Amino acid sequence: MYGILAFSAILWVFLDRAKKLWAQFRWGKWVTTLVSAAVGLLLAFAYGLDLLLATGLTEGVTWGGQVFAGLAVAAGSSCIHEVLDKVQRQGE
Repeated sequence: MYGILAFSAILWVFLDRAKKLWAQFRWGKWVTTLVSAAVGLLLAFAYGLDLLLATGLTEGVTWGGQVFAGLAVAAGSSCIHEVLDKVQRQGE
């Protein structure tokens, strides 16, 4: 579970810097979503992250659990962005 959170934070840092490349396009949010999902899935499969294993629903790494972990990493990076954005707004 800690790996999913750690990779979500790393992915957020990457996306926060990289999305400036495509932010001016009207389809820029779709690019951010696709890049986030692709990198999240890549990290989950490369490092053997499994959400079902992390929650105790299975005893071994499964393909479906890795897909869920990749999507959790992608969604977690968005969640981290929202939290940090709200904290920065309160500081202003």
